[in-house]
Amino acid sequence: MFSIICLVLSLVVVNGQLQDCELQGQTYKNGESFTAPDGCNTCFCTNGAAACTLKFCLPSVSRATCQYGTATYHNGDSFKSLDGCNTCSCFDGGVVCTEMFCMQSTETP
Repeated sequence: MFSIICLVLSLVVVNGQLQDCELQGQTYKNGESFTAPDGCNTCFCTNGAAACTLKFCLPSVSRATCQYGTATYHNGDSFKSLDGCNTCSCFDGGVVCTEMFCMQSTETP
């Protein structure tokens, strides 16, 4: 999948000098690239105008712990799933587990 972004920028020249850009109270030099205010996209200052990418960005939510069964785990922890066969991990407040087929052990006396 790809995106095509077309931008039309006006050339701002004052006294023969290309102009810097201002975006949300910050000033950037002509030719400078910088992180967009959303913290995800990238902007570029061109001749007094800031042009930014418009890619989809996941919200930034960071949680330090996860609940699974009766236990609490820390972000980054790995542990056995409740089925005793698969492995789970705590990631940003959510639990993600493998879903492998597991043979039930049958013990004969």
